[in-house]
Amino acid sequence: ISAVGDGLRDRLAVPVQFSISEDCQLESWENEFNTGIVQSPSLVAFFNYTENHSKGSTGPSVEIELLVIEGQCFNNERILSLRVIQQRLESHGSLFVKSPHPFLSPQARFRTTEADQIRMVQLLRWIQHHMIEHESLRPRIKMLLGPDPTTWDSDEKLKAYVAASSVWYKHTMGTLSQGVLDKSLRVRGTSNVYVGDASVLPDGLPSGHPDVPLRVLGDALAQRIMNRNPAVG
Repeated sequence: ISAVGDGLRDRLAVPVQFSISEDCQLESWENEFNTGIVQSPSLVAFFNYTENHSKGSTGPSVEIELLVIEGQCFNNERILSLRVIQQRLESHGSLFVKSPHPFLSPQARFRTTEADQIRMVQLLRWIQHHMIEHESLRPRIKMLLGPDPTTWDSDEKLKAYVAASSVWYKHTMGTLSQGVLDKSLRVRGTSNVYVGDASVLPDGLPSGHPDVPLRVLGDALAQRIMNRNPAVG
């Protein structure tokens, strides 16, 4: 089927790690894990920000997650990580299927543009000015672990850090280009092949976490199929 595999979208994540002036007690954490009672969750908080909230916006969208690095300490101090996630990139990737065999995974090819990398550097600068150097947090930070203090000296160093430390978030979507499916999510040219997953979402939608939208999409498609054929299910 033509156009299948084009338009691949994913989110780009870069970590910012630092230690804070709080004791890190590994033995206590190990006991919590062994008993199944964990008092310190890995994901503490996150927020999502979209620059333009108008309908159909394709503007910059960012998610920042605050995580506790479980079981890891630096000089007996607790390590925290801010995961900066750029949700809307300029670039598209591609998905390649080498074989129809179900045990052979498709291969994804992702890309970033110069503008994507510059945007990530700008996001790190925002983190620096509004969070790391904020008057309420700065006194508690003991050591910047990544990027290290010297990396913040120039945008070129931060850009190199982005290139070396960024990872794809593995929330891939959008690999079925427009025109492959009809409005009922049926593959054109077939009578009973439907698609209800992240591949049908164009241009990297939604901006936030895709879990709930995909559940709703799958449920809606399942209900539509069962209503058309009561024998199903």
